[in-house]
Amino acid sequence: MTENWDSYLCSIEGKSASILINLSLAAIAPVPEYPVLAYVSIAIQHPDENGFPTEEEEDTLTSLEDRIIAALTQGGMALCPGHCLTAGRLDIYFYRKNAEGFADQLGEALRPFPAYAWETGVHNDPDWELYSDFLHPDEGALLAMRNRSVLDNLLELGDNLSEARIIEHWTFFSSLQESEGYAAAARKRGYDVEQPAPSADEPEHWPVRLTRFDTPDKMDEESLALFTLAREFGGTYKGWACPAVLP
Repeated sequence: MTENWDSYLCSIEGKSASILINLSLAAIAPVPEYPVLAYVSIAIQHPDENGFPTEEEEDTLTSLEDRIIAALTQGGMALCPGHCLTAGRLDIYFYRKNAEGFADQLGEALRPFPAYAWETGVHNDPDWELYSDFLHPDEGALLAMRNRSVLDNLLELGDNLSEARIIEHWTFFSSLQESEGYAAAARKRGYDVEQPAPSADEPEHWPVRLTRFDTPDKMDEESLALFTLAREFGGTYKGWACPAVLP
């Protein structure tokens, strides 16, 4: 199975949290063969002021987590949808065929880490509600993750993110009226606007293409503004793209 791991920051019960999720599972969830949700909650030994591990402990926790996931998913026994790091604890989740032997397998996997206290539990979750309702990012977080991916790709090419170039944005609407309202608002933000006709394959999708001379290092803020504006007019903001500017 192809895996697509990504992470994002959020707040849980007023505390900072970092969630790591296997986004590739969204296309197949829920998986009927794995109806049982199991977790292990591990106490971080030296959390910082945000409840996250310090840099010195992070490597140990990464090794610990890798060992647990490898042991618990071998032979197709389970799927790991992700983890949650918050309030001084690392919670790793698994969807299993059944609960049999889970605690014993964890105990064996954690044997090389006797200093870490842990607890575990299992319950039925055939609809994968933890994955869809808790781990999976909302639209705003997904946008931030896509932005990070684009920026990382540009940086890998050696791009100077503070150098201006034409950046384009795409948004889709279910009616011409909605798209025209958005287009007018975008022009007030200094964008050049194109409104291509819907394609024959998707006649219900009215596209709007925005272009403006801008810098990629401002796209987190600007794409969020366009995402919010699109929602006001009933549309779906799909993201941005630009050419790389290399030395």
